[in-house]
Amino acid sequence: MKKPHQSINIILLLLAIGLLVGCETTKVGEKKDKLTYTTFRMHLEVIKDESGFVAPIEVFRSNPQQLYVHQVPFLDERNVTEAKVIDDIREIDGERVNMGKAIGVQFDRTGKMLLQSTTLSNRGKRIAIHSFFPEGRWITAKVITRTLPDGVIAFTPDATPEEMLRIVDGLNAVSKKLETKKYW
Repeated sequence: MKKPHQSINIILLLLAIGLLVGCETTKVGEKKDKLTYTTFRMHLEVIKDESGFVAPIEVFRSNPQQLYVHQVPFLDERNVTEAKVIDDIREIDGERVNMGKAIGVQFDRTGKMLLQSTTLSNRGKRIAIHSFFPEGRWITAKVITRTLPDGVIAFTPDATPEEMLRIVDGLNAVSKKLETKKYW
């Protein structure tokens, strides 16, 4: 007759062997490609109130600014068709000046309509953009100076060039995963 603790030891030994055999390891020096997704939430600046739908946020790490935004985003990553790192070229005193790198985001048909109607009726307010890439933070607060009828927004984020690439690659991965249709 076997003792109960001997059968438990055999079971534990079999489990340990199963786990060791079933584990997948990578070769030394070989990294697995890890696909990361990025969130992209656009919130509209609002007046502070006690409704429960308004949240205070802080944007720009080097020169922090506090503003109040609606907690529910009016656009998010589900509406993105494509994102790119672009050159931020502006015309200053009749000259074209390269201000560095920026992110350009193209939206689908629904996103285009939402962006157009929001920018049409909220001139002078700011659009605050929050992103997880994978760390999360408010990356910009862009002032609405004109209506954006073409479904494209370009902004200079509070991010390093490497972080900008992670944001863009993650947004494009989400777009591909959701198979968001391109309309441009």
